[in-house]
Parts: sequence; C-alpha cells; structure tokens
Amino acid sequence: MQDAVNAAASQVVGLEDALAAVNAQVSEIERKIEIERTAAERVVAADALSRNLDAIEAALPDYLATARRLAETVEVVGHFHFESAQMAALTRNTQAQIEIAGAFALQELRGIVEQIKTGAAPIPPKPEQPAPVAAPEPAPEIRRMFTMRVVRWVDAQGVQRVADQYTDVDLTPSAATRRLRCAAVVPPDDPRCNGLRGLHGGRHPNPKNALDLDDEAACRPAHGSPVTASDPAASIEPTGVQVDPVTGVEFTEYDRGPARALRITP
Repeated sequence: MQDAVNAAASQVVGLEDALAAVNAQVSEIERKIEIERTAAERVVAADALSRNLDAIEAALPDYLATARRLAETVEVVGHFHFESAQMAALTRNTQAQIEIAGAFALQELRGIVEQIKTGAAPIPPKPEQPAPVAAPEPAPEIRRMFTMRVVRWVDAQGVQRVADQYTDVDLTPSAATRRLRCAAVVPPDDPRCNGLRGLHGGRHPNPKNALDLDDEAACRPAHGSPVTASDPAASIEPTGVQVDPVTGVEFTEYDRGPARALRITP
C-alpha cells in the first residue's frame, strides 16, 4: 500500500509539472496574441491619422488661397473704410499664422504616424461623443378659465388645488369641458369676467366649502336629461339641442306643450 501511495504521489507531481508547463505555454500564446492585436490596432490608428493628414494637406492650400483673395478684395475699400481695413489685416495675419503652424503641425504628425506603428507613441484616443440630450417632457396642456364659485380640483401633477370665486384658473382640457357643464367656471372672454375678477380681494377660500370639480355627480348640470322612468318628463320627446348663450353649454330642449296663461285674481 505504501508503494502504491508513493507511486500515486509521484504521478501527481508529474501531472503538476505538466500543468505548469502547459500554463506557461498558454501564457506565452496569450502574450503573443495580445502583441499581434496591439500591433494591428496600431496599424489601423496610424493609417487613420495618415488619411486625416492627407485631407488637411489637400484643404490647406485652398484655404490659404481663399484667404489671400479675400484680403486682396477687401483691401480695395480698406484705404477709406476702417472696418474693411481691419478685416483685411486680420485675414492676412491669420492666413500667415495658419500657414506656418500647418507646416510645423503636419511635419510633426507625419513623424507620429511612424511612431504609432512602432509603439514609440500611444494610439490617439477617440474623440469623446457628446452625451445624449434627453428630450424635455412636454408640458401638460391647460385651459385658462374663470371661476364663478369656490372650486377645488386635482391638477395634472396630482396636486390638490383650490381657487376662490371670481379668479382665473388653469385646468386640463377634459376637466375644463366637464366643469363648464355645471357653470362652475366660464371662459375668460365671458362678459361677466371683467366686472367680477378679483372681487373678493385675496380671500383664502376654505377647501371644505369648495365644489369638487373632479366629482361627476357634483358637476352634473341642473338641467340634465331625466334618468328614471318614473319621471313624468321621461315620456316627453326632445325637440332639439340648444346652446346656453351665457355658459355656451349644450342642453336638450323638450316640448312642454302650448303656452298657458295664468290669471291672477284680485
């Protein structure tokens, strides 16, 4: 048994040596792959920089020639016009500086191209991309209305609002349409607004006494259609739809029969 244990231990040592050798080979292969990958990246970066320099060298003469023509053209009127003379001088000065700086910069960058390939210079970093600008959320649509009584409602942000009687309020379109039906609010061009606006002079209304404009039952108009069959008016056929000239609210008109005269006895 001891001999078997010794043989097994010897095999384990042999396997460990073999694994160490394999790991060393793997590390060497990975190192070579990294060197080749970096070399390929350097070639790509150097070629991209070289193409950029070719584009600069092609565009620079056109700019210099255009700047000279502009300066010569402006100088025609520069002898009697101060701003034109200054513009011509600035154009010539800038053109001369760019011509000198371009010669030095292109020569230096051409040398960097070869240094990138050999690894003597780092790969130029990529330009930073501007952070995406989040589109602002559209503001909720509102309608300006005028209150005819103390009202309360929940706005588009979920906040409870209270408005005093005879003041201007901003409501969502759906809320404004629903609340017009009960004449709690009227459009701001209503002829009554100018005479009533601000009549209470900064009074703080009590929310408990305010009409809840989010309550459909509370906002139901007084002249609404009959809702029960037991109502005697339920059997009367409507004759058409009319519009209240004051509130602008539509309502159903019913035929109540012929006109009746009342006699008052003395």
